[in-house]
Amino acid sequence: MHKSYEPGEVISLVFEKLRELHVTMDSACIMAFNEGDKRHTTWAANPDLFSVSCVYVPFFEHPIHAPIYHARQQGQKFVNETWSFEEKNSFWKWAFNHTSYKYMPEDVKKAVFNFKGWGFTGPVLKNSATLLVSYSEKIYSELEKEIVKRCGKVFEQAYIRFRDLQKAEAQSREATRQASLDRVRGQIASMRSTENLNRIAPLLWHELTALGLPFIRCGVFIISEKEAVTHVYLSSPDGHSLAVLNLPFNSNELTTNAVVAWRKRRVFHQHWHKEEFVAWTQSMMEQGQIQNQQT
Repeated sequence: MHKSYEPGEVISLVFEKLRELHVTMDSACIMAFNEGDKRHTTWAANPDLFSVSCVYVPFFEHPIHAPIYHARQQGQKFVNETWSFEEKNSFWKWAFNHTSYKYMPEDVKKAVFNFKGWGFTGPVLKNSATLLVSYSEKIYSELEKEIVKRCGKVFEQAYIRFRDLQKAEAQSREATRQASLDRVRGQIASMRSTENLNRIAPLLWHELTALGLPFIRCGVFIISEKEAVTHVYLSSPDGHSLAVLNLPFNSNELTTNAVVAWRKRRVFHQHWHKEEFVAWTQSMMEQGQIQNQQT
């Protein structure tokens, strides 16, 4: 594994190998535990690998959840338990209402409620659990238990690697963001006149592109309370200065809302449909802010 998005491939491979080893399971699941709490992410698949689903599951005090977390607290333990028809249905009634399992097709939900029971067999380790699932009170053979125990150890190692990669990638992203901020600060500190402000938007365009953010335009609003004017510096896709607009606070809804958000130190969001954008462009032309509508 070289990227943190690769655990899905590992999980699919684990399910595939269980099938190749002729483990007669109704289905299988892998639980990856959150650090520091009782929540987990579950990947599940049927024996034919028609699909692998991934669901985030908060902790719920229930007879089906409890043995998993008791085993986790003990460090390492092999779980081999079954639950009744009623216990199974009470769990799934909760899951269909409080997790992404709610999006399962109705015929699948109906089938789950009709299962005779529920059972988990497999190792629960510090970071993960690899479990064979039965829809009854099926008893797995010693060979099948040994196979799933070995698969569990393999996934545990893979999941530890996954977490290490996540942390390394997060540190790398933070370092990249910090470097971008430092470059922007350095450029701003070197500016000696208002004419230099034309360099701001192209500079931000370059840094935002390097950070992988998707956008089609970028600009900077410099708000002058004394003048009651918003100075807007826009950049074109090639990073060159596109326009400088000097808009009174009450010139249009955009500047009014932007100033309100700025005063409250809140992130500003606004969405325009095509017609609204065209109307705004026309108003800028009428105010003499722009001369070329196409640009």
